[in-house]
Amino acid sequence: MIQTVYGREALGCTQIRMWFWRFQNGHTSLKDNPGRGRKVSKCNEENIEDVKRLLDADRRMSIKDLSVFTGISVGTVHQILHQDLGMRRLAAKFVPKVLNDVQKWTRMAVAQESLRLLDAIPDLLDQIITGDESFFVGYDPETKQQSSQWVAKGEPRPKKALRGRSRVNTMLTVFWDSQGVVMAEFMPKGETIDTPAYIATMSRLRENIRRKRPEKWAAQSFWIHHDNASPHTADDTVKALARNHTILLEHAPYSPDMAPSDFWLFPSSRSSCEESTSTQCSSSKLRSSSNSTHWKNTSSSLPSTNSHIAGTSVSGPTVNISKETSEPDRNPMEKLCRNTLS
Repeated sequence: MIQTVYGREALGCTQIRMWFWRFQNGHTSLKDNPGRGRKVSKCNEENIEDVKRLLDADRRMSIKDLSVFTGISVGTVHQILHQDLGMRRLAAKFVPKVLNDVQKWTRMAVAQESLRLLDAIPDLLDQIITGDESFFVGYDPETKQQSSQWVAKGEPRPKKALRGRSRVNTMLTVFWDSQGVVMAEFMPKGETIDTPAYIATMSRLRENIRRKRPEKWAAQSFWIHHDNASPHTADDTVKALARNHTILLEHAPYSPDMAPSDFWLFPSSRSSCEESTSTQCSSSKLRSSSNSTHWKNTSSSLPSTNSHIAGTSVSGPTVNISKETSEPDRNPMEKLCRNTLS
């Protein structure tokens, strides 16, 4: 009947039932209920402070844990971390050893003493003879940084085969100063650096200083610097150096970044050895290819094996086999290291 009187402007049956239900439940107002309005952002100072307080207590908390403890959504916590606090999550890096408080104080004391000596002795750096031992291998697997390359958008990611370290290795002991290498020697295969061996090494080092650095030897103006490896700091080693009046420059514990051989000499030498190894491999492939071609061309002129056994004369091309080609070097890394250090 209402629709007949008012036509299209009349309410539908569904709307009439809805209003009837509202009036029946006590909603007598004809206006809509007030809405919630625009959503309030939870990135306020209070929530930011809560997230910061939790992170100060435990930097390893995940975004999900922060959301649970603060009652904030995961997206809001993510926004607070990255935009408001300017933080990012990083994995811990490997270090030789996590120093305790005593070792940190010792490291600081050694650094301060080195600065004091440098102020007192202007040419101290020229007087220092530093040394260390390290293994050199035929090749090392490429690191992730070394194998990276530029690719265009849409190109596939480069691949490399899994490769282990070379079994051909040698231990190099080297002492050097600002003028160059003072002594470099290789440990025999199967032997290692222990206290008696290092004491003998220090005796040979003194002889090399006398021959190669006569001015330092005459004035006794040289300092020996090595790390805190067990053979270096053993009581017998310290007594032997004291008998020879050798002046030692103190080294901080577990601090390879303060040893020039570890952070400069050995990495650069290994890089040079790897380049030399790859070059020699390429040259060997070329020589092998040329030699195979030569022997294919001259194989017809060689006598048969039976005639050589019978004692007949051999009228083939004369091949001079030198000692270097007939007897391969026992450890080719020694030759590469010597060429690199020279």
